[in-house]
Amino acid sequence: MKKLLTIVKLIAIIFPFCCYSQINHFNISGRIIDSDHQAIPYATIVLDIFAKDTIMMGAITNDAGLFSIRNVPRERFRITVSFIGYSSFIRELDLPAESHHLDLDTIVLQSNFTELQEVVVKGERTGLRSLVDKDVFIPDAQSIKTSTTGLDLLSKIPGVRVRPRDLEISVEGSNNVLILINGASSDRNINAINPRHIERIEVIKNPTAAYESDILAVLNIILKPDIEKGFHIASSLEYSFVNLQNNFNAQIEYNFDKLRVFAGYNLNAFKERNVIETRNRHDFLGDVINQYYSISPENLMKTNSHRFQYGTDYRINDKNILSFTGNMLLNDFEDFQLTHSQSLQNNNVIYSSNTQDNTFYDAKQHNYNLFYNLKLKPRQELKLNSNLFLMNRTRNDEYINRTFHLQEMALEHTIRREKTINEMRSINIKVDYSQPIHENIVWNMGYQLFRRKIHNDFFDSDNAISLEYRDYRNSFYGDFTHRKGNISLRAGVRMEHLTINISDTLSSRDLHPLPLGSVMYSINQSNNVGFTYNRRLRYPSFQMLIPFDYYSGDAAFVSSGNPKLDVEKQHNFSLRHTYRKNDLFISTSFYHQRSDDIFGMVRTMENGVLRSVWENIDWENKIGLRISGNASFFDFIEFDADINIFQSYFSSSQYNGLSYYSFFGLECHLPFDLSLGVDFTSGFSESRIDMHIYESPFIERISLTKEILEGKGNIGLSLINPTAVKFNMKSWDNTYEDISKLRYKTPVYLLKFTYFFSSGKRGQRVQREQIMQEEQIK
Repeated sequence: MKKLLTIVKLIAIIFPFCCYSQINHFNISGRIIDSDHQAIPYATIVLDIFAKDTIMMGAITNDAGLFSIRNVPRERFRITVSFIGYSSFIRELDLPAESHHLDLDTIVLQSNFTELQEVVVKGERTGLRSLVDKDVFIPDAQSIKTSTTGLDLLSKIPGVRVRPRDLEISVEGSNNVLILINGASSDRNINAINPRHIERIEVIKNPTAAYESDILAVLNIILKPDIEKGFHIASSLEYSFVNLQNNFNAQIEYNFDKLRVFAGYNLNAFKERNVIETRNRHDFLGDVINQYYSISPENLMKTNSHRFQYGTDYRINDKNILSFTGNMLLNDFEDFQLTHSQSLQNNNVIYSSNTQDNTFYDAKQHNYNLFYNLKLKPRQELKLNSNLFLMNRTRNDEYINRTFHLQEMALEHTIRREKTINEMRSINIKVDYSQPIHENIVWNMGYQLFRRKIHNDFFDSDNAISLEYRDYRNSFYGDFTHRKGNISLRAGVRMEHLTINISDTLSSRDLHPLPLGSVMYSINQSNNVGFTYNRRLRYPSFQMLIPFDYYSGDAAFVSSGNPKLDVEKQHNFSLRHTYRKNDLFISTSFYHQRSDDIFGMVRTMENGVLRSVWENIDWENKIGLRISGNASFFDFIEFDADINIFQSYFSSSQYNGLSYYSFFGLECHLPFDLSLGVDFTSGFSESRIDMHIYESPFIERISLTKEILEGKGNIGLSLINPTAVKFNMKSWDNTYEDISKLRYKTPVYLLKFTYFFSSGKRGQRVQREQIMQEEQIK
């Protein structure tokens, strides 16, 4: 009885406090849209005490423009809603007398974004926001002003790199990156996109279940929906001295009220000569030491590609969007290489050889993308994405070899000719549906079909071989996102069924469950911490599968594929912390990657010829640290860094090793609208199961850019690859191989000019200050 009385007393004491807490706190929710009734994601909502002008709480809208702030003290508040490119919405709140929930319904922000170069953004240079499933990069005036094309703007995102030599895009070292335009798969030329037309860029480093298992990162470029009507012309020209590296882009588009049509052309002419490469190899077989030396004093590589592109975007109404993109690529390639080599055994010369390697190929590609988006309700969408790819390629190789055998005092002259004809057809269809099932929970599900057929004919002096490769991928997936307070959660699974058939003689069927999950906790407005897990697959390329012999310009090196290769499986774990305040952003990740059935080359010596064959050779554990970020100093210096260090462990401990690579970029904004940039890499060192690779540090690019024509164009001068690159490789197998290379690359002086013209009606020039949320919330 006494215990019961004690419990009653405790309830009597606690209950009034609970009631007081409920009465004196309430929740606020609403939706932010623009004047076209389109949701505005990532808008900033700030609450401050009206009388004291003190900021108390804040939130950021989700993809549907919705926001919710819970447990708000019952005071007189003022709400401020802001987003780059829109006038801020400020209003004093009328608090409900009895209700615990205040629904602000829909808040409309009016566009104030007429001239990007005139917008002054204070408080945060990059506008980078971290969410549970992606990072969102919102470009500011300075980033856009110093970007000549959309591709330049991509390179300003921490962790995203655009290699100057060939414009290859990578995200945190991963090259298998999917590029989307407004959420649709597109082969559109990013160099022809005006950076002022980009609203934001979403960086998905942990792709959801909706993406193929071998996609390691996704870049989704969101264009502004309110681009001026009329004609728009985008053009860029890159002209190089010494070595030829010329690139020309031209695109014309016309915007109606609901329809946008465009057509473009791209010419890429590349020619490189006088790349000197030396190579040494040592094979240790018991008491016998085989040595091989080679030098390539003369090399000429030339390629020309022509790309024609066209498409349309049709906004049928506020709920229906239809997009189509088509392009055709014509490409021809020529490579000439002369190699002098010498083979020794126990320091005795066996033979000397001169090899001339001539390679020619031409290819034609057609790529068509169709995208349809139906917005039923806020956060309820149906998407259809389809792609058709056609490719035909013919390659001719000629190897002319003159070998002098010293012991026999005999001269051997051989000519080997090879011809390869490739035909590839693929179709990719994906249906995706998202549905909110609760105020804070969104469910996403879909189906994807990928079907590919490759026909390969190979001819040489002795053989004629045909091979047909077909694979089918049927994938079902589903995931959900849950956001509540400072915690965001995402989890899902993708079921991927793969069927492979090779010339009707070798086939396999596999079902792979691919779970994934991530959780993020927002400690405060500057610090986020998150954990992610996913299971990925790496499919062997077609070149890894075909069982033909390929020569590398020298009869002493032969490689071939393996049609029995299995899929490589990966388990990825990552713990990530992001810090963002003012002009500083830092992302730090600790990660662990477990890989099974990894691909590698198995090497054997046959009559002095090194033969390499692809195999599934081992498992690997990687434990690493990755740091990326950017910072601004003195309002005119920007610094970017990307550092990756990891330790690799294999089943055979003698192959274990430490690996690293890093990239640094420095950009200085000078008077007279000048910008000076330097890209530098510390090289890399990587331990693999079959080899260790080292590349020396070198400067990738030094560039000077100036804005001209009142912000409509840019002109720049760049120096690419001004230094020599040292490359060392040590490989292990039943033989030990030690290879070293030193490549002298002739510097490329590149002159670049871009110009964007618009005939649409412009609004009045407005200069505006946008104060970011992080500067307001203490």
